[in-house]
Amino acid sequence: MADLSTREKIRIAEGLCEQESAKVLKKHGRTFEFCHYDSEVHTLFVKEISDGDFIVTHEMLSTLSKKIKTMVDPKWYVGLINICGGTGSEATKK
Repeated sequence: MADLSTREKIRIAEGLCEQESAKVLKKHGRTFEFCHYDSEVHTLFVKEISDGDFIVTHEMLSTLSKKIKTMVDPKWYVGLINICGGTGSEATKK
């Protein structure tokens, strides 16, 4: 993590997202991809690209989050954008 530019950090984070997405797909049948980085809130956002009722959860991203903090920047967080037509929350079932 030696004095990398934000652009370099994002490039590393994109690779980590790709690797972790493949693992989540294999284990849970869900997948996600890098969406964007927001420097104001130090958050890397990933978006779900799976279909169906079952959604990607923050628990599925815990390994990615740890890797981002250790390999990219300890100040960065991982945010999740769920873009699916599923019924992943109780609020949508009412």
